[in-house]
Amino acid sequence: MNLGIDSFVFLDDDPAVRLEVESRLPEVHVVPLPEDPADYCETLARLWLFDGAEATDVDRARTQMMQEETQRQQHAKSAMSLEEFLESLDLKVEMGPPTEHEWARVSQLTLRTNQFNLSLKRRSTEEVKALSPNMPVLALSAGDRFGDYGLVGVCVLRPAERAEVCEIDTLVMSCRALGRGVEDAFLRYIAETAAHMGASLLVAPYVVGPSNTLARDFLLEKNFSEAAPNRWELSIIELPPRPSHVAVLQRDKSEPAPLGALMAASS
Repeated sequence: MNLGIDSFVFLDDDPAVRLEVESRLPEVHVVPLPEDPADYCETLARLWLFDGAEATDVDRARTQMMQEETQRQQHAKSAMSLEEFLESLDLKVEMGPPTEHEWARVSQLTLRTNQFNLSLKRRSTEEVKALSPNMPVLALSAGDRFGDYGLVGVCVLRPAERAEVCEIDTLVMSCRALGRGVEDAFLRYIAETAAHMGASLLVAPYVVGPSNTLARDFLLEKNFSEAAPNRWELSIIELPPRPSHVAVLQRDKSEPAPLGALMAASS
């Protein structure tokens, strides 16, 4: 299911059982249930853990996506090598500004993604939409021969004080899309967008969290250098390579505004 332990909620009316789960799996949210089952509904209705944004297309297709992932894993076992497996997937990515019906999913990724989350910034649908007039918001959708991954990545770029610098305000990606080149195609697009804005240096501030070392490892793997504690930089005078086995579709041909225009709009 590609779910972290911190995504689970355990409910029980036995204090001893709850204590065992808390001690063995501290990441799990343990909730005491009342002794009288008649009070269960009231308890669940007050439980904020199940509050959230509106359901998205990804939520509605989650069962189908799990079945498709099982087919991918079975196919991977029959491949002679990782390269052969990747080539046979027929991966496609689509990148560009979110469409109107995708903003809820963009927000959901910032709220729920814990492992590949660079800045750990959590934003509602209204908050992330409010960024777009002044900062490019980039969305990544992907799919392959087995099915659609849905919208699996979000990046927000922020103009910096120096005209040649562009900062990654937010970078989140769903773990189910990682390890197949999708993230490499997204980094290339992020760098291309920043370069068009006039930047020659991409800066990625990293916020240390309890489970997001995956984001830091990605920066290290993609040749970012740690210029200062938790501040990573990548020269984009030469753009990162585009993976040859991933077909790229750009949903919006419009170009982002130059950095100077964005800085003027945000000041």
